[in-house]
Amino acid sequence: MKRCIIFLLILISLFGFVTAVPAPSNGLNRNEIGGGIPEEDSSLITSEEFENHSVCDEGECIKINSGEGINQIDGRTELFGQKEYNDVLGGAYPASYVDLARYYSPVIIQDVGCTRFGDYITRIDYDGDYIGANNWDNLGERINEFPPIYEKERPLPAYVYYALMETNTHYFIWYALFHPADDYYCHDFSHENDLEGIVLCVRKDGTAYGDLRMVQLQAHWHFYQYIPPGETGIINDEDDIDGTIELDTTYPGVHPRVYVQGGGHGLSNEDTGDWPSVYYYYTGIAEDPDDVGYSHVGYDLLSIASEMWEQRKNCCGSGHLADNMADYQRFNFNVTGFGTRFDGDDGDDDAASFPWDWDDKDDGDNWVSGDWFMHPAGYHANRFGWSEPFSTDYIFHSFGFEQLGSDMYNGNQGKTVLLNGPYTVVSDVMLLPSQQLMIPPGSALWFRSNTGITSAGLATIGGSGDTTWLVKDADRSSGIKILDGMLKIYPNGGIVMG
Repeated sequence: MKRCIIFLLILISLFGFVTAVPAPSNGLNRNEIGGGIPEEDSSLITSEEFENHSVCDEGECIKINSGEGINQIDGRTELFGQKEYNDVLGGAYPASYVDLARYYSPVIIQDVGCTRFGDYITRIDYDGDYIGANNWDNLGERINEFPPIYEKERPLPAYVYYALMETNTHYFIWYALFHPADDYYCHDFSHENDLEGIVLCVRKDGTAYGDLRMVQLQAHWHFYQYIPPGETGIINDEDDIDGTIELDTTYPGVHPRVYVQGGGHGLSNEDTGDWPSVYYYYTGIAEDPDDVGYSHVGYDLLSIASEMWEQRKNCCGSGHLADNMADYQRFNFNVTGFGTRFDGDDGDDDAASFPWDWDDKDDGDNWVSGDWFMHPAGYHANRFGWSEPFSTDYIFHSFGFEQLGSDMYNGNQGKTVLLNGPYTVVSDVMLLPSQQLMIPPGSALWFRSNTGITSAGLATIGGSGDTTWLVKDADRSSGIKILDGMLKIYPNGGIVMG
């Protein structure tokens, strides 16, 4: 036993990380990160000092400090407190947030206009950077003066951004489609960057995935409301229902068919023109239409929270992603200091909005820019009549309460970098296979009671060289559980135990 411990200590001191024994894993329930960290006394554990703390083998431990330790239990490595870490893998749960986003993932039918690739959907950093004002120039080049012919300069793999908010009665599942340009060399009213939105309202009915009640689509500065075929439990109130939404049956799940205008990219429930169309389906693989053809193009999901919201302070002006710094202080939300528009200097300057700036110009003064995205429960509850109870109290909200989550899924081989910490883990976080959760220098994690981060399937939790994590809570029942993943503690970093 002692020889095993000494050997493990040597490995830790040399490499600064702990690698777990592979073990099977199941999906978890919810995940939220946000908030601040109380200032309390704590002790620092670095890789060099690990021999003064705890490494365990077969349930026997050398203590770290006040009962904390790294333990091997049934082939799982745990960073744990005085109480045994709860087995979050047991029990029956509703579908996780990312599973809900996959289950309801829309089929995107994208018309392609005069420059074809100018209408493909992709990610905001498709060109390798988070700079807004070079997306037009990096999209393509003119290879013939007259007639004008343009050729794309780089691949455009298909991604759809998503987010999820939850109340006591409903889920609100957001999807956002990004195009590097609007009307790319097609009309005089074009602009750099374009983002159009979709929100699904799903009733929590006791089943894993709930019941789809309404789909709202954005067409520029207007929102349109559609209900599934046969739906009778919603009536007009402040706003009108505009029709029904077709559901696609290509894959299991409930998949609204969303038609996207060529050039301007407004969304509709029906075909928008006579141009050729690209058919995008969620497959978890981001494909380029030019590689696989138009009839079936796979897309992957990316988190609005970690890919856009975490960039909200990347503002303003040249060299930044965003422009037009603003605050949102309505409906008991108090979120300050974020960019509302993509920085752009081709066509109309700064013409594309982030989700927290979306607005329907017909809604009047009661509903202003940002309300649709930041307070979807209030928007739905007040603008339509519902046959079921409709709560406006949020259980999970990534943006209004400075929380991040959505299973930390950010595309295959994705990386989530938490730029705006410190963060509080307020319910279980599941880091899915092939994902990385990176915590920059000086950031910290505060855990509420009985919560933890769990990684599985060779996921990684780590940071840069001088990262220090704060891991503590009131009754020391929280922690980090590594299944088939890796916890990296770098030589100049450490873990602060409360």
